[in-house]
Amino acid sequence: MAQRIAVNVTLTAVVVIGWIFLLINAPAIYGQYADIAARTLTIYLLLISGMTLATGLSLPQIQITEGFNFFIGFFATAVILLLVTVFVSLQQGQFASFETIKLATAFGFLHAFVKAWPEEVVFRDLLPRAIGGGKPNVFSDIISNVLFGFFHFAVTGSFAVMGILMALGFIWAQVRNRLGILGATGSHFAWNLAALGILPKIMGV
Repeated sequence: MAQRIAVNVTLTAVVVIGWIFLLINAPAIYGQYADIAARTLTIYLLLISGMTLATGLSLPQIQITEGFNFFIGFFATAVILLLVTVFVSLQQGQFASFETIKLATAFGFLHAFVKAWPEEVVFRDLLPRAIGGGKPNVFSDIISNVLFGFFHFAVTGSFAVMGILMALGFIWAQVRNRLGILGATGSHFAWNLAALGILPKIMGV
């Protein structure tokens, strides 16, 4: 238990330090998109801290060995989503400028540290545990993933996106059951990279 708490505190510290670094250096890293990045950082910091206080639950406890699950979730999803994109990019022989690669990589970190992990903690851990009486179950997963969809509807205003993300939420709940919250975060991160076109930008498509 002490090891799990230590790892959890360390992971939280790394994420918070990453957020602060991105926020302080937003103008240099994100250029003309600095305001968007700073706003995203602030919103997600409020989301995860607010839900922690509202549910009265601590952040998920993670073992050191679970760190590998992030990469399993990420690479399994990335292979499925990005294989065609990479193939097409290489066939065309196009590559992006350094500035494009820098921005794409920076937004990649934004969607890893600031979006994927907090969303998984809130919608695949804190809410399911709070609704399920301490442990996620089918009912609590349904409610939390419906809320996950509505959360993105509030951001995008798209019913299609809301429906897709509700379905993805159930998939990530199953990944969580097998690979833990870090496995779900890795899969979510890969989806973000593909959905936002970050990899195609790096490849110059």
